[in-house]
Amino acid sequence: STILALAAIGLVYGSLLAFRARDVRTVTAYSSMAQMGLIVMGLFSLNELGVNGAILQSVAHGLISATLFLLAGMLEQRGGTSTFADLGGLARGRPALATILLTTGVIALAVPGSVAFAGEFLILAGIYPIGWGWAVVGAASIVLAAMYMLRLISAVLHWRRGPAATEASRDLRPAELALLVPLVGLLLFLSAWPAAVSERSFPLRVQTDEAEAQAP
Repeated sequence: STILALAAIGLVYGSLLAFRARDVRTVTAYSSMAQMGLIVMGLFSLNELGVNGAILQSVAHGLISATLFLLAGMLEQRGGTSTFADLGGLARGRPALATILLTTGVIALAVPGSVAFAGEFLILAGIYPIGWGWAVVGAASIVLAAMYMLRLISAVLHWRRGPAATEASRDLRPAELALLVPLVGLLLFLSAWPAAVSERSFPLRVQTDEAEAQAP
């Protein structure tokens, strides 16, 4: 329970910091901190649903954070910043950037049918039997995650154009797309077939079941 409490604190604290952040890189960093808390809660539920969800969410968030960090670096390379106040309106005339960011953001929102939804649902289903309070904390953090991710998408793509959103900050180049498209493709693939990860976690689930059987 101590580890679950620490994970819950990290989850809520990271979510609040991400909600208050004002640039793409910082939001991504704090969201990773929050997601690690949720993943730890799933792992220490010590049941098949929670562990399965934690493994799936680890893979999903790894791909999401890698994509967002790369996008933050590309935005900074163009305009010198990834701060929300300096960006805005980048959806206009930049279809590749808008598509990559919107697709990644929607998956990060854990909409039904996405790999993040599958992972988070399994984690919540796994931690509920050991205490409904843990599940409430997890669900509240997911709501916060939706809020800060929606703000990130809106700030970069739809807010009033800032000083860094000039004509010089053009759409993604082929070399940049070569980095990002495979990551987004994997997210879409796992959204369609999450069993590609969960089925391969079978040995770990067996070990978890054995640990439960040996527990006094």
